[in-house]
Amino acid sequence: MTTIQFKDHPVWKDIQDFGTKDKIQAQITFMVYMELCEDKDWWNVRSHMCEELSIVFLSGHASRNKPREIIIPMTCDTQLSPAQIQTYIHTVKLPDQKSNSIILAICGGDSGTVYYRLTDGLVTPDPPELTEWKKYRRDEMQDLKRHHISEQTAMYINRKQAKISTEETQVNDNT
Repeated sequence: MTTIQFKDHPVWKDIQDFGTKDKIQAQITFMVYMELCEDKDWWNVRSHMCEELSIVFLSGHASRNKPREIIIPMTCDTQLSPAQIQTYIHTVKLPDQKSNSIILAICGGDSGTVYYRLTDGLVTPDPPELTEWKKYRRDEMQDLKRHHISEQTAMYINRKQAKISTEETQVNDNT
């Protein structure tokens, strides 16, 4: 059985095709891409190149109904000034999208990633009722996922046991 390397992944090849000189930023971009797709369940995640700043960034939907967001991966060692943040917000854009925010995906040496949403100006917070509802929905979704995984595991075990007992019955019939 052959093992698949991340260098064989089509998105990794796309990132390499951009010709970025910063190989560490390219690797971090790929790691964030994988985390968004596999762990965070983001939709339609794509890689892009900002020629003006010479960085590779990602865009995607946090859920099926949410608008496309821009994610800029970087290391935890990256030094950012408020002026650089403003440059990112105003320069890193998609042609068909108007947005006044970006998400910084800051990757640590232990491969942990912290996501910070940055906006141009102040954004009013959600009212307390909406915040409570979002917490309830998040907890409810986690419970549904946990229940679904338990059901799928039980179905797999039952099918496996049924297959084993069928095979044992066939062996006994043949002897």
